Amino acid sequence: MKQILDCHIQNEPGVNSHNVVCTHPHFTGKLYTRLRSKDLKRLAKTDGVHGVFAEIELNRRGYIDSRIEGTKYSIEISLHAIDRLSMYHMHKFVNQYDGETGISSWCNQLVKEAFSQYKPEQIQKLCALESFKIQYQGVVFLFKPHEYRENVLVLTTVEP
Repeated sequence: MKQILDCHIQNEPGVNSHNVVCTHPHFTGKLYTRLRSKDLKRLAKTDGVHGVFAEIELNRRGYIDSRIEGTKYSIEISLHAIDRLSMYHMHKFVNQYDGETGISSWCNQLVKEAFSQYKPEQIQKLCALESFKIQYQGVVFLFKPHEYRENVLVLTTVEP
């Protein structure tokens, strides 16, 4: 497997992040495909080759930011919720997507769209509750605040 430094690649259409080694001082020698999403997001904000390859890798992963727009809250999705979503709504997943986006990313996107129906002050009120449900496109999402982390909501399950 031949690896190449990011600074030796021209930014041309069709370029990808496979086997590309990062030369950024904080991540020198690491493959972009092995960097955490958190680190890639930070790199994507920078100018130059590091930002370009970080963005390419985030796109390749189908990364969807878990923050709820206009609020201080972010979403964590439990494995149980993903399992229930696949049990009850796999037909929607298969019909809407071509197989490039995984069910976890699809779930994250649905949850963000569900929250976009609400104003920030409405979301603030929901988040003060012990638990709450949101219905969107025939899917019922059940949330509760994270036990240990502030401003984090956990999607605990999905109902039919």
